[in-house]
Amino acid sequence: MSMLNGYNSFFPNFYAPIYQFKQNNLSKDEWDKLMLSIENANLEQSWDYAEALSKIGWEIERYLIYYNETLIGFFTIFIKRVFFLKYIRLERGPLFLDDSYQVNHTIPILIKIRARWNFWKAQLLLIKPELPFQKVYYDSLCSMGFRLANKLNWESSKVDLLQSEEKLLQNMKANWRNSLKKSMKNLELKITTQRADLDWLLDQYEKFKMQKKIIGVARELIEAMYEQMFDSGTICILIAKYNNTPVAGIIIVTHGRSCSYLLGWNGEIGRKFNAHNFLLWHAIKEAKLQGEILFDLGGILSDKRYKQLSEFKSGLNGKKYALVGNFY
Repeated sequence: MSMLNGYNSFFPNFYAPIYQFKQNNLSKDEWDKLMLSIENANLEQSWDYAEALSKIGWEIERYLIYYNETLIGFFTIFIKRVFFLKYIRLERGPLFLDDSYQVNHTIPILIKIRARWNFWKAQLLLIKPELPFQKVYYDSLCSMGFRLANKLNWESSKVDLLQSEEKLLQNMKANWRNSLKKSMKNLELKITTQRADLDWLLDQYEKFKMQKKIIGVARELIEAMYEQMFDSGTICILIAKYNNTPVAGIIIVTHGRSCSYLLGWNGEIGRKFNAHNFLLWHAIKEAKLQGEILFDLGGILSDKRYKQLSEFKSGLNGKKYALVGNFY
């Protein structure tokens, strides 16, 4: 009954538009063109992210979405078999070729996705829709029978790279900008894609995760992403050096016309000389040079273990956003 009532709110007089999911055999270049055609392309729906997951045990399926025979969007799902069940993940999808489609089409498309992949078919579906954290979307999902999987919802911030460097500097919080000026006097930059530099940074990151008792990003996923993205140049490592010694590092990845901060590590000397300010600023400048239009700061989390990092990222004064949540 709740699902029927939900349909009534979206489709008066029981009129339901025709949606079709067509599993596609697009090439990487063709999928990348779709990503380039939209402004807010995220990492999780990129070709490279899916291919990286496939290297560590996930099956992937890509779909094009047609509305009354017109192509309007696309999405990728990730599948893992656990005994007799299939665990199905939809991460930050679907994406639409026109942002205006999101309001009218996301919920009914998610209903169709739920009908296609569900528990009665021995499939456990978990979705994190690319929907803003608004009561209307939360209530709509619940009315359709979706249930909140946990109380964590993705929050982050995006920096508009179409602004000039002068404007970006002006927008920073004063203490962030002052810390950046200090860092520029003491640190040197290395931009690299070398495997030895990746291994060094991941070794430091693993030690940091153990020390702080956090999960962070899985090393095997980062290594798989590196293998997938190395040839296309869509992964970049930035290292800060003091007296020719590495003291901090970050990893940036490109997806569509955007890029994202993936992970970072900052040592004692790096913290002393504000190395993360130094690295993020240079990452932003590099992204601008490459023609990217948005820089996603890769999560601003409310968990107290991440409080310091989240407050630091907020100093760039990007445009904050939050997604509606994780549902099953």
